Amino acid sequence: MTWGDWPKELASQFSRCATLWSLGYPAPLLERRLGTIEKGFTTEGHDALTELVHAGLAKKPIVFVTHSLGGLLAKAIIARAASASRGSSEYSLFANTHAVIFAATPMPARARQAGPTPCSRTTAIR
Repeated sequence: MTWGDWPKELASQFSRCATLWSLGYPAPLLERRLGTIEKGFTTEGHDALTELVHAGLAKKPIVFVTHSLGGLLAKAIIARAASASRGSSEYSLFANTHAVIFAATPMPARARQAGPTPCSRTTAIR
């Protein structure tokens, strides 16, 4: 198995007990600074949240497994869902999020020092 094969391998192991979704997005890392990219994820997070809710995923337990800038997108999705009206489909996605796994996600110093967030219970694996 190569590095690029691990998502397929993981999916095959969990396919009987979980529904797996993959979300692709543009990652213009070299075109903009990190702060600008984070602001761009606000819009993409809203669009992705809408898509996840439309697909019915807000009604099910969710574990986000993210890599690199995908972690920023997941944070934007969850933050948007957490700020939605209680009882809404969007808020249900936040309420049904059981874990977020970040792998090589850039975490700006200001985000690490900002204090509690909707995803405040985190564990770093090094």
